[in-house]
Amino acid sequence: MHPVEILLSQLESHQLQVVLVPLNPQRRGYNDGGCKRVLANQNPKWYRQFCARHPSSRGVRRGKFDTCIKRLNTLRALQQIIAGKPAGKYEAELRRIASTL
Repeated sequence: MHPVEILLSQLESHQLQVVLVPLNPQRRGYNDGGCKRVLANQNPKWYRQFCARHPSSRGVRRGKFDTCIKRLNTLRALQQIIAGKPAGKYEAELRRIASTL
């Protein structure tokens, strides 16, 4: 399998997913019906680093990182690289990431 195909399959099969879990009623500060957010699945490490290198001009919102990278555009770029077509301004960086696998 080509390294770019590996990147594509990793990005398609992993995505940030957070689920709500009920709070433990034995804990101090428990409120009835309260929940907490728990990470169930996350993006591949290479994609998180790729997004971190391209921050949005809007900056940080509520303490959470914001990026100008869009998942759909990244998927499309990887598909175009595999098809041998030009893949936009991030093509060279995606090829470099693929070469490190």
